[in-house]
Amino acid sequence: MSHFYVFDTRQGRTPVATRAHAVDWILRRTHRTPALRRRLHRVPGDLDYPYWVEAGIDPDHHIEFRRIGQTIRTHLHRLFASLAERPLDLGRPLWGLHVLTDVRGVSDLPDRATVVVLRVHHSVTDGRGAVQIARALFEDPDAEPSTGGRPVPVPGPATAARKLPGDYLSYAGGGGPVDDGPTIARRAGPRG
Repeated sequence: MSHFYVFDTRQGRTPVATRAHAVDWILRRTHRTPALRRRLHRVPGDLDYPYWVEAGIDPDHHIEFRRIGQTIRTHLHRLFASLAERPLDLGRPLWGLHVLTDVRGVSDLPDRATVVVLRVHHSVTDGRGAVQIARALFEDPDAEPSTGGRPVPVPGPATAARKLPGDYLSYAGGGGPVDDGPTIARRAGPRG
């Protein structure tokens, strides 16, 4: 999912005049959103749901900076569409931030606006959670850190294989997954 934020940056009121500023701005705030520092880890053979594990943030992969300049709405929409079409790398934390500065010429945007596109995979959070992430990143003083769950040890193939018959029987019985307490909540699978 993609969320768009427009900032009025006329008269030099922007802390993100360069890519280095944008990277610094975001990296100083990611501690507020643990979900941005996690990636999915698949169990070998896909014998269990994937698990969330801690991962580093690579600014070259997660944060893009572009100076746009004079443009029209159609070109901006095409750029947004091309950003949304890019798949997120499942081997990394599932988000991306695109900082578009000096946007001029679009009638209902402030001149020299900064537009930020926050892309977050739907497995990380829902729309409401994405808004919490954005509030934390853009330093709303009332923003609360997004919990995003907590990572747990990833089971090996043998452990996952031992659970497989029970999981299969619970699905075959038509009742869906058995609520076995914290294990369901720890998985990256569907929220219950």
